[in-house]
Amino acid sequence: MMRGIIVFFTAIASMIFLNRRYHRHHWTALSFVVIGVAIVGVSPFIPPKKRDERDHDQYSGNNIIAGVILILLAQIFGSLMFVVEEKLFRDYYLHPLKVVGWEGFWGTLIF
Repeated sequence: MMRGIIVFFTAIASMIFLNRRYHRHHWTALSFVVIGVAIVGVSPFIPPKKRDERDHDQYSGNNIIAGVILILLAQIFGSLMFVVEEKLFRDYYLHPLKVVGWEGFWGTLIF
């Protein structure tokens, strides 16, 4: 569920790198996204009312924090990728299938 924050990071990156301006209704929608993701992000830290013996100490606080940070970093990099692609499509004519093919090629090669 925390992948939804990519909307917010993409909006901020497009303001910085593409000089995009947003209106009040855009900021309202972005604030709802941030509030929803914050609720989802904080939920692992809230202890359950009744603990089951099977999941006792299964996840430590450090693992949860590291997981949330890694998800947020991944969404920041993903949003930067969206903004770079938009910049490329705005400035140059690139056939969409060629872009998808090159993205798949380099993604496969890197991973």
